[in-house]
Amino acid sequence: MYVTASVHAAALQNVLTVPDTAVLRDTENEPFVYVQTGATEFARRQVTLGEANNGRIQLTSGIKEAERVAGNGSLFLQFMNSLQH
Repeated sequence: MYVTASVHAAALQNVLTVPDTAVLRDTENEPFVYVQTGATEFARRQVTLGEANNGRIQLTSGIKEAERVAGNGSLFLQFMNSLQH
């Protein structure tokens, strides 16, 4: 048996997205990102995830527009943070 289906999806507008690589998980499997707080300083910030598409993921809470989030280097920041604690 075969089915033909049509999917009509709306594009999300005015949403905050980051690269998938920017989102990490803590030991409780909760998502977080590292937000730049100074020239060479980053702080861990819990986030709520939304839709994911084409290597980017929507953040529905946890960051504000224009905040800078670590992308590919976020895993390194997580490693360095674990060494300090």
